[in-house]
Amino acid sequence: MSISLIIGAGGQDGRLLVDLLNEQNEKVWQVGNGWFQRPGGEKEVGSIKDEAQVRSLIQQSRPDRIFYLAAYHHASSQKESIEEEEIWGKSEEVHLHYFRRFLNAVIAEKLNPHIFYAASSLVFGSPTAGLQNEESELRPICVYGITKTMGVHLAKWYRAEKKLKISVGYLYTHESALRGENFVAKKIVRELKEISRKERKEMVLGDLSAQVDWGYAPDYVRAMELISRNPQGEDYIIATGESHGVGEFAEIVCDELGIAFKEVVKEDCSKLVRKKRNLVGDPQKLKNLGWRPSLNFKEMVRKLLHESNGQTV
Repeated sequence: MSISLIIGAGGQDGRLLVDLLNEQNEKVWQVGNGWFQRPGGEKEVGSIKDEAQVRSLIQQSRPDRIFYLAAYHHASSQKESIEEEEIWGKSEEVHLHYFRRFLNAVIAEKLNPHIFYAASSLVFGSPTAGLQNEESELRPICVYGITKTMGVHLAKWYRAEKKLKISVGYLYTHESALRGENFVAKKIVRELKEISRKERKEMVLGDLSAQVDWGYAPDYVRAMELISRNPQGEDYIIATGESHGVGEFAEIVCDELGIAFKEVVKEDCSKLVRKKRNLVGDPQKLKNLGWRPSLNFKEMVRKLLHESNGQTV
């Protein structure tokens, strides 16, 4: 029986991956924010900030696969209340330093698991045109993208110099009912539902024309699992290859709820918190492994609207 270790098991992708691997009768060790969990056991207090605990976790679990999904997100609306140094510090810790701690523990224990590092489309910055692929230049323009890029370079270095079997997945925007409240898709669904129940009159978005390569999170987690079965570590774009507008997303939800889009959805450019990024990924290499999205864009939006509300993360 294969053994998997998931770091970041409390987030959207981690929770979905735990469910997927449990369905496959895997032994799954989980690491969340301040807790560890053995297969079939209760949560225990623990922290990847503690190097000795990380080494002990690797010693005890001896995993065949490690999924490093840990990420530090901060909402743009929080920028005024969070010091810039704190944002940089926590981002570097989670995306780089703690990741290196696990890599070193694997080497110290003389193990050879397949390690998956969850990167982000934000490592590509704001490309001018075209689709991004595994060879595209990394030109991040935000803290999250910069520190994830650090993690990507670390993964590539350990793969080349230390001969670890590490794959990098460049994850584009992906949604599920478990998505956090500060993400635009969740905001659209939540607020339009409130309008349908007469609890609010309108919804305001920053840019209805903004384009996003949007996918369904369970499909992306399935891609991670598929990549981790490769006999060698490689890099993969995890994306749909299509872009759709924020306004298009909202209009589908309005149609499903029987709401007049033009009457309730307003645009206010002063609410923009980031520049247009033009991030659309080319998933051809991943498709060569046999991966395909299970839902198209419209089906995904309808799924997000109608599936039961999960606990946000």
